[in-house]
Amino acid sequence: MIRKAGINDLELLIKLRFDFLHSLNEFVNAEEHRSLTTELTDYFRSYLNSADLVALLFELEKNVAGTAFLIISHKPAHPLFANGKTGTILNVLVYPPFRRQGIATQLIQRLLKEAKAKNVSLVDLHATPEGSTLYRKLGFNVPLYENLRIMI
Repeated sequence: MIRKAGINDLELLIKLRFDFLHSLNEFVNAEEHRSLTTELTDYFRSYLNSADLVALLFELEKNVAGTAFLIISHKPAHPLFANGKTGTILNVLVYPPFRRQGIATQLIQRLLKEAKAKNVSLVDLHATPEGSTLYRKLGFNVPLYENLRIMI
């Protein structure tokens, strides 16, 4: 069963975020963990009830098997997103015992449906090599532009 997370899922969402980071081999020390927990708490409290965040949970017999988030942004209009509304899918996580059962596919399809209902023009994501094939099957393609970043 897929359901939208709510404020009562705050601790669970924070755990899922750390589990996602761990799945990418991004480990944090105790001080970073405390700091990120504070930031994540503030973030989820601010955005969970807004139209700009959709956090989905895939549950099997009351256990969370997977999760995925959609963040909606408002940008100046562009030919690729004429109304300025874009979405980013992130934190796609399916725990190892539940992989290869279509859970990630269902989560992404549901987020795309949510994005369409919210009049989002373009949805992007950063794919790991493991997820790239799935995302391409769902219609994602290589971007026209390179996505560069700098830490400040």
